[in-house]
Amino acid sequence: MITPPLLSATAHNYNPTGFGNATVVRISGDNGIRAITGFNAETNGEEKTLINVGNYPLYLAPEHTGSSAANRIAYIEEVLIPPGLSCRIIYDGVTSRWRPVDAPCPNYTNMNRSVHYDRSAGKVASNYQDDIHLDVFGSLTQTEADPSATSPFTSWNFNTGNATMGGLGLFYARSSEEMAMVGGAHIVAKMHFKSPAELADDVNQYYIFLRIADFPSSGFWNQNNSLGLRYRHNVNGGKWQCYSRDGSGGETVLDTGIPFAVNTEYEVLVTLNKTNTEATYFLNGAVVGRISTNMPGAVAVGPSNHLEKLTGSSARSALVYRFMGAAIAP
Repeated sequence: MITPPLLSATAHNYNPTGFGNATVVRISGDNGIRAITGFNAETNGEEKTLINVGNYPLYLAPEHTGSSAANRIAYIEEVLIPPGLSCRIIYDGVTSRWRPVDAPCPNYTNMNRSVHYDRSAGKVASNYQDDIHLDVFGSLTQTEADPSATSPFTSWNFNTGNATMGGLGLFYARSSEEMAMVGGAHIVAKMHFKSPAELADDVNQYYIFLRIADFPSSGFWNQNNSLGLRYRHNVNGGKWQCYSRDGSGGETVLDTGIPFAVNTEYEVLVTLNKTNTEATYFLNGAVVGRISTNMPGAVAVGPSNHLEKLTGSSARSALVYRFMGAAIAP
């Protein structure tokens, strides 16, 4: 059992004194909610238990290029470890990755100082008495879609009909639009949806995004103080794009290399760390990008998703099965 010094910055290739022989590692960090991006590689099957003995949460950042490939962590999301809780990690020598076991806060839940909204489609939110957290925005009418042989769950149906322009989206939190403060919390947005049956083109244009944004009830493509994953046929060659945009319109974009596919289910996850120095982007449980420049300003933000029709009279429909937002404070 070892007790390394408190972390006051992101830890890459983490290898504190005694790590190789330790079975229990008592970790701690400051109120920055610090990340560990990798651990020193060990023998195949090596197991260690991480215990957060500090006063603030820590998290494991999967597939982070800050650590050497053989030291990285493989997981479908960030692994939050609150004070007093623990997580086992096992070294998989076949893939040369550390794999978390029994993550204490799956889907960013079970945190002491946090908010967590998670809704699956059942019916549309219609008034404050109906749902005090989730709200809908845009000019199109939202409906429910039943499960089918090709669509496994009930969904919110974002359908443009024959409208030539207009949009529809969901956001948290309903009472004030914003969920948390940039720089005050680790912020998360997640969506499970099925893409439209047709790609956008120059005749029938549309775009889709999941993002964390100031004024989350806005569907504008270029919105200041926002970051997310998005698709538009004439942007980035029709592939999914990561972006972060500051309060003055400065923008950093990143090509995921993944084409947007029709009739395809996607789990899209976007996170912003507490120190506002890094955004992480996931598609279907895999990290597809990280951005550390042109971050949002110190403003209140919330999660939102959106389908926007720009031109053309042919209907385009996206089915949203689940929408989640969370914020974890130190």
